[in-house]
Amino acid sequence: MRKTFAALTAAAIAIAGTGANAESISIKYTDLNLASPEGQAALERRIDAAARKVCALGEVQTGTRIRNREARKCYDRAKSQATKQFAVVVERQAKGG
Repeated sequence: MRKTFAALTAAAIAIAGTGANAESISIKYTDLNLASPEGQAALERRIDAAARKVCALGEVQTGTRIRNREARKCYDRAKSQATKQFAVVVERQAKGG
């Protein structure tokens, strides 16, 4: 269940998985004003939801209530990488690009 992030595109931050459960999600942000705290918070929520979905963080395993450790590691990596991409996007928009 190893997941990675794809490269940043012009109109979206992409989250991609690898292996048998490969899944890819693009997080669109062109409708947000990333110069505002509200726009940045909205993108952060979108990133969080996408990372949870790609890493299956909220899924319950049969026979236990303990969260899947691999899903949590995947989520942490996904959030970290998306946050880096997010910072690049915000900086680019601040510079007018």
